[in-house]
Amino acid sequence: MIEGIEEYHTAFARSVVDSMPAGWVSVTVESFFFGGCTEAEAEYIDAQGRAVGVQIPDDFDDLMFELREKFRSLGKRVWGRSLYRLDASGEFNLK
Repeated sequence: MIEGIEEYHTAFARSVVDSMPAGWVSVTVESFFFGGCTEAEAEYIDAQGRAVGVQIPDDFDDLMFELREKFRSLGKRVWGRSLYRLDASGEFNLK
């Protein structure tokens, strides 16, 4: 386990939730980093049940870069993948 990783996951979630438009119900973000690259894709479900693609906030990308560098500085493998699911009610699931 990497010390402080929970704070990164909380910051990732906060970044995404803060960027959601009014009326969102849930949002799913798949993110991964490897080598010199970080990527993330997201979509939210609106009040009508429609899936809508959403741009990842810049601070989310910045946090992913920081986490990748933290892995590197600790001599850990520099790749990882996460699937976040957040509900407007506050429920948070990370895989």
